[in-house]
Amino acid sequence: MSAEILRRAASLMRERAEGADKDTFSRSPWSATIFDDGRAWLKPAHIAMHGYPNTAEHIASWHPAVALAVADWLWEMANHEDIHGDINCKQGCLHPTCRVSASALTVARAYLGESS
Repeated sequence: MSAEILRRAASLMRERAEGADKDTFSRSPWSATIFDDGRAWLKPAHIAMHGYPNTAEHIASWHPAVALAVADWLWEMANHEDIHGDINCKQGCLHPTCRVSASALTVARAYLGESS
């Protein structure tokens, strides 16, 4: 069950991140600040205008490359779950592998908007 949730989240995350590389930004209400040294700051215009700079910073930092890396991690955790999921660890197990698996599942469910 948890491998399926991990793969669904990874697939959706990857789909959205790969879509962002196409024409998403040209159609979105984003604003960019280009600095003299070539750095760029991208933020949603409506959030920046309404005085939520921390929220804008958070959204702008979720670069497609970050989402793709997280999607890869979730997919690998799903593979791990397929191979080792029959160990039947008890809820609250403190083994490092079980804790990482639980964290990956928490990320996947949060991304999908599902409860635990």
